[in-house]
Amino acid sequence: MAQEPRTETDPLGHRIILESIDLAVGAQFAEPEEILAQVIRKPAMLIEVRGPEQRLYFFRSVDWSHTLLLGAELRNDEWRVFSCVQNPSSTELSELLKKGRQLI
Repeated sequence: MAQEPRTETDPLGHRIILESIDLAVGAQFAEPEEILAQVIRKPAMLIEVRGPEQRLYFFRSVDWSHTLLLGAELRNDEWRVFSCVQNPSSTELSELLKKGRQLI
């Protein structure tokens, strides 16, 4: 029997589904799913980008030398994580901020 995907609620009340994505966190963290959940529950920065697709980006430091950027997309009235970038560059973050607006 397939296990239900984990869901987390962000600070603005969106329910985010953590599907099986290619986890950039890899094996270096003891509990990668819990790390991803923390990024959603307590982001240092939350960016909303509207366009053909509505997306939310969650950014947070997870330890002294690692940051994560998770992307979630609204599909069929559900927010689903579609990307995970470890240690995104300042250029990547700047581009997101140009396209969208910072909610947190």
